[in-house]
Amino acid sequence: MGKPMFKIRGASSLKLGQRMILVFTLGCFLPLILVYIYMYSTSSRALIEQQIESGRESLEVQKELLTNKLNLVTELSERIFFDESRMQVVLNTYATDTEIYVDNKSSQVLDDYIYEYYRDIAKISFYMNPDLIKGDENHFKKITDTLREKEWYKKTMQYIGRPRWSYYSNIKTGRRSLRLTRTLIDSRDKEVGVISIELDPALTDEYINSRSDHALLVLNGNENVLANVSITENEIKEVCQTLKDESFDGWVTFHGERCASAAVTVTPRYSPDYYMLVLMQPYGGITRSAGRTTIRSLIPLMLAALLMAASVLVLNRWFTRRITALGMAMRHVVERSSAAADGAIGEAHDEIWELYNDLNKMVVDMQKLSDTAANERIEREQLHSRNKDIEFKMLTTQINPHFLYNTLETMRMLAMINHQKDIEEISVMLNRLLRGSLEAGQELKTLAWEMDKVECYTKIQSYRFGDRITAVVEYDKEVAERCKVMPFVVQPFVENAYVHAMEDKDAGGLITIKAEAYDDRELFLTVTDNGHGMSEKELEEVTRYLNDFENLDREHIGICNVNQRIKLRFGNEYGVTITSVENEGTCVKIHMPFIKCYGTENA
Repeated sequence: MGKPMFKIRGASSLKLGQRMILVFTLGCFLPLILVYIYMYSTSSRALIEQQIESGRESLEVQKELLTNKLNLVTELSERIFFDESRMQVVLNTYATDTEIYVDNKSSQVLDDYIYEYYRDIAKISFYMNPDLIKGDENHFKKITDTLREKEWYKKTMQYIGRPRWSYYSNIKTGRRSLRLTRTLIDSRDKEVGVISIELDPALTDEYINSRSDHALLVLNGNENVLANVSITENEIKEVCQTLKDESFDGWVTFHGERCASAAVTVTPRYSPDYYMLVLMQPYGGITRSAGRTTIRSLIPLMLAALLMAASVLVLNRWFTRRITALGMAMRHVVERSSAAADGAIGEAHDEIWELYNDLNKMVVDMQKLSDTAANERIEREQLHSRNKDIEFKMLTTQINPHFLYNTLETMRMLAMINHQKDIEEISVMLNRLLRGSLEAGQELKTLAWEMDKVECYTKIQSYRFGDRITAVVEYDKEVAERCKVMPFVVQPFVENAYVHAMEDKDAGGLITIKAEAYDDRELFLTVTDNGHGMSEKELEEVTRYLNDFENLDREHIGICNVNQRIKLRFGNEYGVTITSVENEGTCVKIHMPFIKCYGTENA
C-alpha cells in the first residue's frame, strides 16, 4: 500500500461523524471556492474587454461628433478668409467714423449667419491692426503689444494662414473651450490681423464630466485641455506615449494603478494640430465590479451548498446512531465472549446490519476454533523451545572467536606496555579484520566499512613486505558513507595481488585500490597492480573459472564467489572483469549498482 499524498494533522483522532463533515467541507466548499476564483477571473477578463470595447465605441461616437464640429469651424474660417464681401467690414479703410459705424452695424448680419448655421460656436473675435479699425465692438479688437506677447498669438502667426487649434480658458467661469485661430491676409498678401473662433465648452464638458472612468482631452499629446481627474503634464505625456505605442488600446499606469485604456485622435482639416480623447478604467474598479457580479451569480450555488450541508448533517446524525449501536454490540461481544442479541442495532437491513451479522458469525466461529487454537499454541511453544536450544548451541560456537578477540587484545596490551608500536597496530588491524569477517553476512555494508577492512589488510601486509610493495587506497569518504556494497568483495582481489602478482617482486611493487561513483547510479571498485601479469592463456582460464558457477575451482574460489554473489543479487549486467598484460600488471574491475543508504554502519 502506498503512503497517502497528504495528511491532515489531527485527523486520526476525529470521530466518524466529524470526518464526514470534514469530507463534505473539503469536497463541497473547496470546489465552491475554486469555482468562485474561476468565475471571478473569467468575469474580470470579460468585464475588462467589455469596458475597453464600450469605451472604444463611446470614443468613436465622440470622435465623429468632434470631427464634424471642428470641420464646420474650419469651413467657416475658410469662408471668412477667402470671401471679400464678408471681410470688407474689417479690411476696408474708412474716411469717417460714420462709415465705420455703418459697416460695424453689418456685423449683426455676421452674428445672425453664424448662430443660424453654426450653433456650437460660442464666440468669434477679430484682432486687427489699429490702423484698420477705429471702433471696439463685440467682434473687433485692436492688436496691442500685450497681445503680441501671448503664446497663442505667436504660434498663430507662425502658421502663416493655416488653421491653428488650441483651447481658450475663461478666467471668470474657469471653463475651457476648443478654439481655432488663423491669420488674416489682405489682397496684397499682407497680414492684417487674426481671427479667433471659440466653440461652446458644453461640446466637450458634457462628455468628459459625465464619464465614471478617467477621461481626458489632450492637445497634441502634451497639453491638458479638459479632464475629470487631476493629472500633471508629465503624466499626460506618459499616458499618451504609451497609448500611441500600443495603437491606442492597452494598459497604462496612472496614479500608481493599472488602468485599461483606450484613445482616439481627432485631427481637424488642414491643421497639423490634433486632439486626443483618452479613457482610463482603473483595474481595481473593474475587479470590484466583477466581484459583485460573481457574488450575485454564486448565490444559487451557496444556497445549494447550504441545502447539501443540512442533508449531510441529517445523514451524519442517523449514521452516527447506527455506528454507536454497532459499537455497543461489539463491546458486548468482547466483554462477554458471546453473540449480541438480535435487533440490537435496529431493523434497517443495510451494510451496518450485514457487518453486525458477520460479527455474530465470527464470534460463533471463534468459539468453535478455540480448541484448535489452544493446540496450535502448545505447538508454537514447543517450537520456540527448540529454537532456544539452537540459539544456545550457536552461542557456544562463538567461544573460539571471543577467545581470539581476547587473545589479540592481550597481545595489543603487552605490545603497548613494551612500546612495540608495530605489534600493537598489527593486533588492532587483525582484530578489526576478524570482527569484520564474523559480522559479514547477507546484509549490505557501507563502502566506508568495506574500504576500512581493505586498509586494515594492506597495513598488515605492509609490515610483511615493507618497501617492496606499496598499497594506495583512494576513495571519496563522503560518498563512501552514503553508499552500500556487499561485504568483502575487494579484499580477495587485493590478497591475490599480494600473493600471486607481487610476492616475488624485489622492489617497486604498487597496488592501487580505487572506488568511483558515477551520477549516484553506478559504482566501480578497481584493484590494479604492476606485477608480472598473466598471459592470454592464463587470463582466458581465469575468466572461464570466474563465470563458471557450477564447477568452482578451489584455487579461484574467492574471486569466483565474489562474482557469483554480485550477479545473483544485482543481475548479470554487474560483476567482475579482469584485464591483464604479461610483465606489465593486472586490473580487476568490480561493477555494482550505487545503492544509497540513509544511515551509516559502524566500521
